Amino acid sequence: MTLDRPWFRNWPSDIPTHVDFQEKSIVDLIRGHAAADGDKIALADEMGNKLTYSELWRNSSLFAYSLHNLGVDKGDKVALFTVNSLSAVEALYGLWKAGASVVMIDPTSMSEDLYEQLSDSNPKAIVTDKETYSREKDTLDKIKSIEHRIILGENYEEFKVGDEDFYEKINPRVDNAVIFYYAGIVGRTEQVLHSHFGLYSCSLSSSTMKKITPTSTTLLTSPMTHVLGLMTVLATNLAGGTTAIMRRFNTEKAISMIKNLNVTHVIAAPYVYDQILNIDTNLPSLKLCVSGGAPLSPDTQVNFHKKFKVPLVQEYGMTETLLLTFQLPNLADRVGTVGVPMLGVDAKIVDEGSRELNVGEVGELIVKAPWVMQGYKDPDDTAKAIKDGWVYTGDLMTIDSDGLLYFRGVKKRMIKYKGYPVFPRDLEIILMRHPAVKEVKVEGKEDKEVGQKPVAYVKLREDYSPKPSEEELMNFINQRVAAYKKIRELYIIEDRRSLPTLGTVKCLECNEVFTPSLFTYIDIRLPVCPRCGSYKTVLIRRK
Repeated sequence: MTLDRPWFRNWPSDIPTHVDFQEKSIVDLIRGHAAADGDKIALADEMGNKLTYSELWRNSSLFAYSLHNLGVDKGDKVALFTVNSLSAVEALYGLWKAGASVVMIDPTSMSEDLYEQLSDSNPKAIVTDKETYSREKDTLDKIKSIEHRIILGENYEEFKVGDEDFYEKINPRVDNAVIFYYAGIVGRTEQVLHSHFGLYSCSLSSSTMKKITPTSTTLLTSPMTHVLGLMTVLATNLAGGTTAIMRRFNTEKAISMIKNLNVTHVIAAPYVYDQILNIDTNLPSLKLCVSGGAPLSPDTQVNFHKKFKVPLVQEYGMTETLLLTFQLPNLADRVGTVGVPMLGVDAKIVDEGSRELNVGEVGELIVKAPWVMQGYKDPDDTAKAIKDGWVYTGDLMTIDSDGLLYFRGVKKRMIKYKGYPVFPRDLEIILMRHPAVKEVKVEGKEDKEVGQKPVAYVKLREDYSPKPSEEELMNFINQRVAAYKKIRELYIIEDRRSLPTLGTVKCLECNEVFTPSLFTYIDIRLPVCPRCGSYKTVLIRRK
């Protein structure tokens, strides 16, 4: 990457333009903080509990030692399936110290959704909490690979014995640290693997860009089993700051924690800021608020800054790449942008032939960074996503003369509900298992409260009787998926002609004019040309 990239024109003088990332892991940094300032608070929660860096190091080592004695060896998979808590972060570091590959599973996953992830990863052990375990015990009983069940708040303390400095040596670049199950580029649930070095280097870039320091306190509102939540914790711990952990987001509790713990940074999904805006209060400790996971409303961005006198900026990333862009606070008045490439990231906007486009032209964002994924479980999918070292994100963007990036749409099929990625194809597969369903299409419906909500359009088999109701089909799928994946609206249609359409569309590639149905969409904003298959289409007459 060269300094002629346009985003360096407004680059702050106190942020370096280049860094040589060392061969480290986050665990190495925790050890350093424990030795240098062990009494510093590393973690705090809404109930007043706190954990110092020395306690975090000691307790995670004890847990790692017990796991080692149980036969959890380097490279073994262990599922982390829990709500946010001090113990959950402590256990995560213990798993890494034991050399385990941590399978991150959203705590709202349930039934078939949960079974698919666990049966695919086959973890040797699972770390969960009492509430989640009680709810999903029957599903866990079906996973024969699980030899050990560690339940936070129940038997977890029994595993904190032994060597207070135990730490399995790892190769940061080679050894796998986490596995996520949200493959946005390929548009389906699949293993996405990241190394220890990847987590470390992205955390270093993130904390540097956001100016998180040992005196900072960040508020964790997103699940730590997702990229946004995990990187919030790791960037703060890397810097030696304090993470204020919310079990689940609640507006009143969030405001209370911001005030009582002197929170300086909030990193959250857009709906969090929408909720905080509705409360009549002052938050003088805040220095920076960052929105990620889904597009932020310009009105929210402007009104939040006006009310609280603190910049609200956007960042952008994905499961495969972790964090990629950040809106510099000195450019906080530029609403609608997802920012500039972060320290260590190179980026281009390219056309279908991978030719770099000019300022203002819409194309696919491709990126390079030290922390992009090691790959998918499927090597063929990895080869499709990463070409010549560049990750093809599947997101359509433009870049302006200052290097600011603007989201314009997607090539891939994905819905963002409250910042969570939801893959229509996964929901369609489950609905197709109902014997009455012949054909189904799931799309994202724009909603200013949640971003997009999953909506299903279903065609029934003519020979099936009795015909299920829309409510029955809703219950069928919603009992099998995580809360954020649930279908919010479902419509039974008679034939494709009864599907709603946006209007008349023109293909920019072959000039074909057509009226698409939702069954022909890649995404609700991107109808596919029936003649040439291009997604480069434009609405010329609204219905």
